Amino acid sequence: MKRIISGAILLGLLCQLASCGDSDNVNESDGSEITSAETTPTETTVDYTLPEAKDYGGRSFTILAADGRTELYEAEQDGETVNDAVWQREIETEDYLGIKLEYVYKASSWGDKATYMGAINSSILAGDDTYDIVTGPVIFFCDSMAEGYYENINDMDIDLTNPWWVDGIQSDIGINGKLYLLAGDFATTLYSTINVVYYNQTLADELKLDNLYDAVRDGSWTFEKLTEMMKGSEADLNGDGLLDYDDDRFALLTHGNPLRSVQTACGIDIFSKQGDIIEYNGLDERLVTICELLGETIKSGETMIHDGEYEENAAVFGDDRALFMLSALRITSALRDMTSDYGILPYPKFDAADEYRMDVPLSAVLWAVPITASDKQLVADFCEYFSYRSYELVVPAYYESTLKEKYSRDPDTVEMLDLIRQSTRFTCDTAFGYCFSVNPFLATETILRNDDNPASYIAKNENAWTSTLESLLASYQ
Repeated sequence: MKRIISGAILLGLLCQLASCGDSDNVNESDGSEITSAETTPTETTVDYTLPEAKDYGGRSFTILAADGRTELYEAEQDGETVNDAVWQREIETEDYLGIKLEYVYKASSWGDKATYMGAINSSILAGDDTYDIVTGPVIFFCDSMAEGYYENINDMDIDLTNPWWVDGIQSDIGINGKLYLLAGDFATTLYSTINVVYYNQTLADELKLDNLYDAVRDGSWTFEKLTEMMKGSEADLNGDGLLDYDDDRFALLTHGNPLRSVQTACGIDIFSKQGDIIEYNGLDERLVTICELLGETIKSGETMIHDGEYEENAAVFGDDRALFMLSALRITSALRDMTSDYGILPYPKFDAADEYRMDVPLSAVLWAVPITASDKQLVADFCEYFSYRSYELVVPAYYESTLKEKYSRDPDTVEMLDLIRQSTRFTCDTAFGYCFSVNPFLATETILRNDDNPASYIAKNENAWTSTLESLLASYQ
């Protein structure tokens, strides 16, 4: 039996934390709703289901965790906002289900992929039931999802309509009724590594630009509007006739990786779900248009692609030498000493009539359930309750810790963060991209970097893509 609970959506939870600024509202371990006399409840609510409290007799529940992914599981109660929320989540989950959480950590940098996934697969092939949950980044799991190692999430007692799961994951990447991965609020990397648009509010005011928050709200925040605002904002500050990374100001500053999110934001899907299978879409005229639009800003020097550490771009942006910056949300920690005000926005849309689309980051940690897990009902109960506590405790704490006073004093930021999270989608290009010898998710970035012709790029990869797709779909039969 499951309990149906009516609760505020994430925005309400964020506003609650921002207005209270303390931990007095943390639930007791029975999972009851957070309430506060100081908080005005939002009118928008969602119904969600939870497993009843159970006692699994103190059984160990073991998670294989990706070490080095800045994911937070174990923590000590030490007064630090996120650590205390993580600690509370662990204690409440153990108490609610009568289990003892245990973690096994393995190195998970890109070079560790073969060793990491080999350890998981060999354990499963040997019939070893050590792991109840295995975790890892998107780029690790995508090419092994259908090899028979993992449980079909659709056969488990997990309600994917609950707000702590990435919206539409079944409709976006489930094939023939089979879904092998979970993405949701259990992972702080879903937030920390998501790419967003930063803008320098002080420069925007000096340039007399429109209110960008209002543009997001009224739906006019498009890539065309972005490039219009960029015009004339670059400056040759050292007067040498060139736009130099070390000295001058740019309209748009980006690392290569955030360019990949442009593809999702524009609704460009090389592959997408049609019914219950994936289909190849071929050349999308949107790809041609966006590459022309952004390509011109790269050629003119308005846009600078700098592939150093993300913090290097943050230093340039923090020095008022970029109007816009595409970067991960985690980089806000490098902007704490920035004198000028800055804003955080979702990626623009291709067309005003579109919806905002943000992609699940390739570095976000996902969950999979080994077919050897001995108690599938316990795993389902854990997935739901642990993620529920993440949704109500850890996510608001992460925002507060990451954005500090900006979070607690700027309601526009809270609103934008909620929109960004609610707009996150797990596209086929993201989920299955590394199954292909040429990753379709990298199409926009590759074309922009190399000034390729979009039609030629799609045409030269089409045969390989469609051939691999046939093999992929066959594995889901």
